[in-house]
Amino acid sequence: MNRTADEAFLAVLDGEAAVGLDDVVAGAYRAEATRRATVLGRTATALPEPDPPGPNWTFRSASTEREYAVVERSSDPTPAARAVADERRTVAVRHRVTRRWGRDGTVRETTAVRTTRYRVRVVVDVRYDPAGLPGPGRPTDPVFVRGGAVDGPNLADVPREARGTLLSDGGADRAALAAVRGGGGVEQRTVAGTPPEELRDWIQADLAGLRDRVRDVSVAVPRDAVAAGTANAPARLAATLRDRRAALVDAPAAYDGAADRARVAARAAYLDAVIATLTARADAAGRRNDAYRDRVGGLRSAADGGLDDLARIAARGTAPEPSPVGEWHAGEVTFTPRTTPGYLPVAAVDATHVDSVEPGTSGHPLVARNTNLFALPTGDAADTVTDAVLPTRRTASLARAGRVLVAGDDATGSRAATEGTAPPCDAASPRRSRRSRPARRRCSSRRRPSHGGSASRPSIGPRHGGPLPAVGSVRR
Repeated sequence: MNRTADEAFLAVLDGEAAVGLDDVVAGAYRAEATRRATVLGRTATALPEPDPPGPNWTFRSASTEREYAVVERSSDPTPAARAVADERRTVAVRHRVTRRWGRDGTVRETTAVRTTRYRVRVVVDVRYDPAGLPGPGRPTDPVFVRGGAVDGPNLADVPREARGTLLSDGGADRAALAAVRGGGGVEQRTVAGTPPEELRDWIQADLAGLRDRVRDVSVAVPRDAVAAGTANAPARLAATLRDRRAALVDAPAAYDGAADRARVAARAAYLDAVIATLTARADAAGRRNDAYRDRVGGLRSAADGGLDDLARIAARGTAPEPSPVGEWHAGEVTFTPRTTPGYLPVAAVDATHVDSVEPGTSGHPLVARNTNLFALPTGDAADTVTDAVLPTRRTASLARAGRVLVAGDDATGSRAATEGTAPPCDAASPRRSRRSRPARRRCSSRRRPSHGGSASRPSIGPRHGGPLPAVGSVRR
């Protein structure tokens, strides 16, 4: 919006817009002066009856001539509201009647005169007339007196100009005579007031502030609309400005004189210039969008489904190639054990259960070692101590148990390699009742060494493996 706002601003100031600053000032300092002549009354003398020139004369025809003249003049020093002049005139009309008589082929004429006097009022009033200016129509006060927003002339010179235009050189007499003759008793003239010298700078400063606000107006254009050829940012901006036009014009309830009316009209003219520019660009964008959609539609129609084939080929061509196990980009692959059943047994397992166990041999996935914590058979006391030390939850998920095995494998493998063999595992002792058992078991994972004497990674999983159960447990 930045460039559009600046261009419209310059266009209004330079007079290149539909309504420029000069048009605004001229319209704001314009008034309409009207002169009205009204016949208030009349008096007339009687016309003498026809009088033949002698006996036996026969009336043949008659004609009348009228003469108009202003015979009295006066002025009302206190004209009514809005009136700038109130003149009174008396117009006398002299009617001369000529009658024709005939006798024995001879024609004679007789004349008669009567006079009618008309009282005529001639009034000149002025009305503020900013018609055609953009912006809302609101009352303007004061007018025709000095003051207003910039304390300028404010059309104070218009009454004098109106009187000089409509009443000079016998204008009141002409108006009175025209009214008596039955002609047009109303005459209008446009009178221009003189604007103050600082008016243009004042309006330009106000427009600059409005321009800065308009420059910040923005709209969002969806990316899918751009790709589809339906995006039209200028149209959206123009619609936004139309919706906000009244708020941006910010017209008061009543204008503070002609200068304030000019300021608001300039704001409205500027917004109209911005909207007009955006509308023109929106039309151009619409034509480009139409051409774009037509072109894309033609290409897709010509391809006859080839675009879909190209998409599938591109997808296959960009799919990653499989890499050998243990050589993926992130480094060595670490396996997580899957087990069936869903817990680690302390009993021996053979090759029928675990593929990594050599045929004919067996191994223990989990071994238990008994450690005496209490020598006396005081089961309740032992339970009290261990319950206070150990956590309430004595189970672990199978996934966590598996991670412990893997971590343990990494830790114990290096030790076994140093010692040459794994530490012995204690046999699992039978589980006694909670009340009578004298000791607790502490479980640790053990790993069966390979035949070469070095530690090997445990590979615990069923021969016919199924899905891993959600939770397994290692009992204490």
